Amino acid sequence: MGFQGDHLRVYTTAGKQILSNIDATIDSESTAGSIEIDSWNNIKGNNQIQATAGSINVRLGHKPSSLYVDLETTAGSISLVK
Repeated sequence: MGFQGDHLRVYTTAGKQILSNIDATIDSESTAGSIEIDSWNNIKGNNQIQATAGSINVRLGHKPSSLYVDLETTAGSISLVK
């Protein structure tokens, strides 16, 4: 089970975000906690993923022909893999 639609907006103040099987643009923000995206299948539009205190891990469902993602963390690591 995942999310299919135009836009997915997720905001948490504490705790880990785990998003999987996403077919939408993503606007995700976490104040204290990591963000994990697994199987991001159809990347489109502008996407922003921000963790103030936490890591960002993104695993793509397939190799995109083009990609625009703004990844930002203040205290943590960023990983983007196919």
